[in-house]
Amino acid sequence: MLFSDKVFSERYVKVATIGNIPPSIESEDPQVIVDHVIKFWDHELKNVLRQKPDLIVLPEFCDLSTLGLEYLNVRKDQLLNYFISVARKNNCYIAFGMCRSDSEGIWRNSCIVIDRKGEIAGIYDKNYPTIGEMDIGIKASDKTGIIVTDFGRIAVAICLDLNFNELLEKYASQKPDLIIFSSTYHGGIAQSVWAYTCQSYFIGSVYRGHPSQIRNPFGEVIASTTLQNDYAIAKI
Repeated sequence: MLFSDKVFSERYVKVATIGNIPPSIESEDPQVIVDHVIKFWDHELKNVLRQKPDLIVLPEFCDLSTLGLEYLNVRKDQLLNYFISVARKNNCYIAFGMCRSDSEGIWRNSCIVIDRKGEIAGIYDKNYPTIGEMDIGIKASDKTGIIVTDFGRIAVAICLDLNFNELLEKYASQKPDLIIFSSTYHGGIAQSVWAYTCQSYFIGSVYRGHPSQIRNPFGEVIASTTLQNDYAIAKI
C-alpha cells in the first residue's frame, strides 16, 4: 500500500465502471480459458477506452480465478500483464479483482490498481472473505490503507467488506477522495452509507444482474449501468 498526506488540487477526472465478467466456456484447457478471458476484456474495455477515462473499475474475480488451482497455475501473471499493457497504452488507471498468491504464498482475494505507466499503484486484500472463499484457501487480511493516484486518494472494499463498520470507520478516518468497490453483489444502501460517511465519491463494479453505479459524496447515483449497457462513465 502507498500512503501520503499530499494535498491535491481539485480537477475533474473521468471514471468508468464495467459490470460484467467473462461467460463460462466448455473447455477444460486452462490456457484456452485464459485466452477467452483476455479476449472478453479486450472487447469490453474498448467501450470505455474510446472515451479516455482516467480510471476504470472492474468486478471482483473478473478473471474467473475461482476456477481452481490448475487454472491459476496456468494463468499466473497473464491477466495482470494484459491489464498493465492496457493501462500503459491508454494512459489510465485500471482497478480489477482477482485471486492471487502474495509474497508469502498466501492466497488472497485482491483488488489491484494499475497506474498510467503500467506500475502497481497499490493492492488491497479483502479483510472479510466469505466462508466459501475460506473453504477454498483464501485468507483474510487485516491491512488497510490509502492508494495514492495522481488525481486523489483511493480506498478499496471488496464485496462483503461493505457490511463491516470496522472497515468503514478506518476509511472514514483516512478521508479518501474515492472509494472503489469491486464485488459480486450490490450491497444495497450500504454503498450510499459508505459514500456519505467518508464524504467520498464511490465507484461500484458488480456482476451483471445488479447495477454498477457511480455515487457522489452524498451517496446519490450519478451514473449507472443498464440492461442495455454494462458500463457507466461520469466526470467527477
